[in-house]
Amino acid sequence: MEKFERQQERYNAVLPNKSEVPFLTKRLFEPNAEQIGLTESMILPYSEEIIDDATALRDEVDAVVFKTLSTTGKKKYPKGYCGEIRNEFLSQLHGAMMDRSRVGFSQIKEFVRKGGVVAPFWASYQNEAFQNAIQIGSSILDVADDTLTGKGEKVRFYKTVAESPFIPLSSYEQCADIAETYWNYKIFPNIYFPELAPFYPMLRIRKVHDNPSVYALALLDSGIAKNIGLYDYNNATATQYVRERMALARKFVLTGKYSKRRLPPNMIEAVIRKHPELKSYKPSFDIADTESVFDRYVIPLKGESPSEEVFRNLVISQGKELLEIESKGTDYTRKSLLYIKEKTFQAICDDL
Repeated sequence: MEKFERQQERYNAVLPNKSEVPFLTKRLFEPNAEQIGLTESMILPYSEEIIDDATALRDEVDAVVFKTLSTTGKKKYPKGYCGEIRNEFLSQLHGAMMDRSRVGFSQIKEFVRKGGVVAPFWASYQNEAFQNAIQIGSSILDVADDTLTGKGEKVRFYKTVAESPFIPLSSYEQCADIAETYWNYKIFPNIYFPELAPFYPMLRIRKVHDNPSVYALALLDSGIAKNIGLYDYNNATATQYVRERMALARKFVLTGKYSKRRLPPNMIEAVIRKHPELKSYKPSFDIADTESVFDRYVIPLKGESPSEEVFRNLVISQGKELLEIESKGTDYTRKSLLYIKEKTFQAICDDL
């Protein structure tokens, strides 16, 4: 089990120096030749047994997740609970692999012992939805397929990433497109808080669950951003990862298809009155201020780009600052910056 934990940590971390850069999370990765070979020899011949074992375990997982979540009123179970189901499945998989009567899971254990990777990820599902699943080398096990519609198969197995409906998240525009159709969000570029823009480039407006005539404005969760870019990270450094993310954020905010969208100035002014601590992020309506922040990290106006060490230190400092803000309870991705009425929301949409 120690080796399994080490393999999990290796790919859960995504990049070797995760501890230094608190932005990295779980993503769909491009399997290398070793992972493809191990999958073809150790996983694909046992795909039916893996499906059988996964289906049986999913029934056990349902009993746990349903008991803890079914009374929240969020959604009708299992629709929308892919993350909770996948995570509970993984937590039970550790013990299930030790049961020799479960042939499929025993084979996964041997696969990991030989160097195979079992890693959770979050990605686009046919660019129509977001979905959590599990990557097993070069194959994919979706243990919550029925959560998209509330119907259909609970478990699906795909022999390769290419034949699956899962698509790596490669841009903020891709995420925004899905969020607008799947979650019914309205997405706006974060030009209003320049210091946050490289890390939180998207603002979203959505309906409040318990009051459908009221809408909430917030920063879009940085968890989404953590899954964007660097599909092939086998030889990437943490600095390369963050550089790419910031370059993608810059494009979204300054030049992408959503970059011309604007919120009413009085709305941002109301946000600042409600949350005066946001003044530390130098709120502005001047796009040049946001551009200058990106220039600091991505494309310096003069001279050469910062060295690897200097850039990494900038990222670490900013990352710790953001984590400190969240720890103080001012997580503006989960807490609303401002509530607005439906009439105001419709007026904003009419101007898009």
